[in-house]
Amino acid sequence: MPYGTAIGFKKGADEKQVVEKKGVSIMDILNFVIAIVALVMAVMAFQRTGGIKDLRKTTAELLAKMERRMREEEAAKEEKEKTQQ
Repeated sequence: MPYGTAIGFKKGADEKQVVEKKGVSIMDILNFVIAIVALVMAVMAFQRTGGIKDLRKTTAELLAKMERRMREEEAAKEEKEKTQQ
C-alpha cells in the first residue's frame, strides 16, 4: 500500500496528492465530540476557580497597585527635579 492511501489520499496522474474523501467520517464526528467535551470541561474549571468575578477582582487590585506605584515614581521624579534646580 503506497504511503498516504490508508488515510484517504491517492496519487493522481500528475503525481500530486488528491483527497478522495466524500461525506463525514466517524473520526470527524468523534473529534468534534471530544473538542466539545474539552471546551465544556475548560469552562467548568474556569468557573470552579472563581470565574469572571475573581478575574475582575484580581485585575482591579493589580491595576490599583500599578497606579499607586506609578504615582509614587512620578512624585519622586518631580521631587528630584526640584532639588536639582
